[in-house]
Parts: sequence; structure tokens; C-alpha cells
Amino acid sequence: DNFVLMDNSVFIYDFDGLTEEFLKINNSDTFKNIGYNYYKDGRNFYYFNEKLENTESLNFQLIDKYYLQVGKDIYFKSKKLKEADYSTFEVLNGYYAKDKERVYYNRCYNNYRYECLEEFEYTEVEKNNYGENRIPLPPKTNTVKISYTPEIIKTADIETFKVSKVDDRKAADKNNKYFEGKREEK
Repeated sequence: DNFVLMDNSVFIYDFDGLTEEFLKINNSDTFKNIGYNYYKDGRNFYYFNEKLENTESLNFQLIDKYYLQVGKDIYFKSKKLKEADYSTFEVLNGYYAKDKERVYYNRCYNNYRYECLEEFEYTEVEKNNYGENRIPLPPKTNTVKISYTPEIIKTADIETFKVSKVDDRKAADKNNKYFEGKREEK
């Protein structure tokens, strides 16, 4: 496992094996990793060190590495998808998911881009004429917090929406073609 229990505290290690997240829990006897950085402690659920809201159900299903169903609610990482219909929700591939009302696009699948992280730090650097990093400036670190949830593809036809078998970033319905969640111009 990627965590260490100490009394009613947990230290969780990120995918790089170095980042340490601290989490205060109710009962270390019931704390367990249920997969893909989701954890459970009695009736509480967590994504890394963030407690998921309104998780009173004991019934849960890990749908894939980004989606968790708890009772009638669907979560993307730590964020509840308020409009998602749990009974028809399905992950089509790592990028696309849908329910009876919406198609969702996860731009962060298989991608560790900074804009996909919940919080990240970066240091500004000086660049030469070729755009390469040359000399770090005196430490000036900025922390950015992003609340990321999948994008809803509003133009998608739910009934005919299919993902490509050749390139999983592509999809189509009877009216449009999509690349990385955006409608392609005809």
C-alpha cells in the first residue's frame, strides 16, 4: 500500500513516491485503500487526503481510476458530479464517460499536465531566446489551486455517441465528430 497508519493519522504517498499527504481519520482499524488513490474509513471516503462530501452509504463501486460511485452519487476524484445519473453512468474509455443526459470528457486521462492536478507549485525561470530554461530566478514559488471536473460536451447526441477504436481521444455521434472533447469543424 502507499500509506502508513499512525494512531488516527495517515500519511499517503503520491505516485512519485515522494509526496506525502497527511490525513486525520476516525478509525485506523477500518482505514483501507480501495484502489487508485481512493480510501475508505468506516462510512467516510477520501481521494488522497481530501474527504468526499456526503458519503453516508456503505455501498460503493470503484468505476475506474477517476470515478467512484458511493450510493447514488458519482465522484470524479474528490469532486461530486452533481448532475450525474448513477444508474446509467458508464465510462466509455479513459477520456469519455456518459449517462442518460450527458457526455463527459476527462482531459486529464493518462496525462500529468499541471492543469490537471488539484494543486501544484511552480518556480518562475528565466528563458533564453530559444525558450530553454537557463537560470532559475531567486526562489519565487506560486501555488495554484484548481477545481477540476470533467467537461460536459453539450453538443453530443447521447444515443449515438461512440468513441473511436483507433484513437481513444476521438469520438463521434450522428451529428458531429469530436477530438479531445471538442467538436471538430466540418
